[in-house]
Amino acid sequence: MGLLLLYASTLFGLLAAASAPTPLYPLYQQTLGFSDTMLTVIFAVYALALLATLLITGALSDFIGRRPVIVAALLLQGISMWVFHEAGTTTELLMARLLQGVATGLATSALGAALVDIDTRLGGLLAVACPMLGLSSGILGSSLLVDSSATPFQSIYEILLALYSLQAMAIVFDRERVVPRPGAVDSLRPAVAVPQSIRAVIWRIAPINMAGWALCGFYLALMPALSADVLASDAAWRSGVLIFLLPLTGGLVAVALRHRDTAVIVRIAGIAMITGLSLMIAGTIKGHASLLALGGVSSGIGFGAGFLGTKKAMLARAPIEQRSGVISLFFLLSYLPFSLPVILAGIGAQHAGLVPTTIGFASLLGLICAWVLGKSQSLASDTPTGA
Repeated sequence: MGLLLLYASTLFGLLAAASAPTPLYPLYQQTLGFSDTMLTVIFAVYALALLATLLITGALSDFIGRRPVIVAALLLQGISMWVFHEAGTTTELLMARLLQGVATGLATSALGAALVDIDTRLGGLLAVACPMLGLSSGILGSSLLVDSSATPFQSIYEILLALYSLQAMAIVFDRERVVPRPGAVDSLRPAVAVPQSIRAVIWRIAPINMAGWALCGFYLALMPALSADVLASDAAWRSGVLIFLLPLTGGLVAVALRHRDTAVIVRIAGIAMITGLSLMIAGTIKGHASLLALGGVSSGIGFGAGFLGTKKAMLARAPIEQRSGVISLFFLLSYLPFSLPVILAGIGAQHAGLVPTTIGFASLLGLICAWVLGKSQSLASDTPTGA
C-alpha cells in the first residue's frame, strides 16, 4: 500500500502543478502586462507539450524501466517550478509551462503503468482518479496561498519543489519492476492507431470527452478573469473554488461510474454537461456565484462521465494488438481540445469581451453535447462494458 500511495501521490502532485499557476494569472497579467490571448497561449503550451511528449515517450518505460523515466520527469518538473519561482517575463512563463508539460507527459504513462504493475485493480483506479483530483487540489491550494501568503509568486512553487524532491528520492530507492530490453530508440517514433472498429466511437462519443476537456481548459485559463468580471471580486479563493468543483466532481464521478454500462455513462455525461453549461451561462449573465458553482458541479459530472465513457468505448472495441496506439489516440483527443479552443476563447475575449465569449463558448459546447446525446445511444448500448 505504501508504494501505491507513493506513485499515486506523484501522479497527483504532477497534475496539481498544472493548475497551480491559475490563481496567479491575473497577477501575472497586471505585473507583466500581457493580453488575454497571451494568457491562454501560456496555458495551452503546457497541454501541447504534454501531448507531444506523451506521443513520443509513452512506451519508453516499457524498455528502460519505470524508475528512470519517472525520476527524470520529477527532476524536469523541479526545474520548471524553479523557472516559475524566478519568472519575471512572459517568455520565462512560457518556458516554465513548456518544461512542465514535457515533464508531465514524460511521467504520465510511466506512472500509470507503475501503479498497475503494483496492483492491477486498485492501481488502475488510482490512475483514473489522481489526475482530476490533482487538478482540483492544485487550484484550491494555490488560491488559498495567493490570498494568504506574503510571497504569492513563490510560495506554491516552493512547496511543490520540495514535494517533488522527496518523491524522487523515495522512488530512486524503490526496486525496478521492468526488465530493460532493446528497442527504446525505436519506441520514440510517434504512432497513433485508428482501427476501423473504433471510428464510429470517435465520431459519435468522443466529442463529449473533447467538450469536457475544452471546458476544463477554459476554467483553468479564464475563470479567474470571469469571476473578477461578473462577480466583481478579485479574491483568488472565490475563483479557485469555482474551478476546483469541475475536476473534483469529474474525478469522483469517473471512479463511481466505472462499472456502469457505457450507454448509461454517455447518457449521464450528455445530460449533465448540457445542464452545467446552461447554469454557467445563466450565472455569467446574472452574475450569481451560486449558479456558476452549480454549473461547475453539473459540468464536472459530465466531464468525468464523458472521459470514462469514451475511454471504455474505445478500448472495448480496440483490437488487443492495437490498444497502445488507441490509448495514445485517446490522449490526443483529450489534450488537443484542452489547449487549442481556449486560445480561440482568449482571442474572442480580447476582441468581443469575456462575457459574450463565455456565453458563445458554452453554447457551442452544449450543442456538441446535445449532438452526442442524440447520436451515441445505438452505438454505446452494444459496446462491451469490460474495458
